[in-house]
Amino acid sequence: MCLGYYGICRLEAEDDHAAVYSYRGENWNLPRDVRNELGSVAGSFTIMKDSLEEAEVVTKQRKVNGRKKTVAKRVLHSPDVVSHVKQGDVVLDEPCDVDRLEMEESRHALPRTARHLIAHVYERYMRDGVLPEVEEFLL
Repeated sequence: MCLGYYGICRLEAEDDHAAVYSYRGENWNLPRDVRNELGSVAGSFTIMKDSLEEAEVVTKQRKVNGRKKTVAKRVLHSPDVVSHVKQGDVVLDEPCDVDRLEMEESRHALPRTARHLIAHVYERYMRDGVLPEVEEFLL
């Protein structure tokens, strides 16, 4: 049985070209003593602003109250975080303790907590049009 994962990130610095987030994660599947050791060190990642994706806008004609009207709808898509990392648009500056442990065990270049938080930041930007100050997830 999987107990779950939690991650939270905060916008630390932002300029015209990049945004720097600090983050931390929790893995509730680990033994309690290991979890207590790992919870102290936060990590950070940088997102280049020119890599942020916009939502697709779909317009169609609809008949509302007997009149034709053009309706616009924003369609969100899932960002490809791994390709952004490979292209250098997203840089994992320093992994948090939970991610560092996962990287040592599985040899993944982009650990779970950072990957989910980066995807949530991209999705929130598509939805709202601005970078979020705080973003979190619970799996």
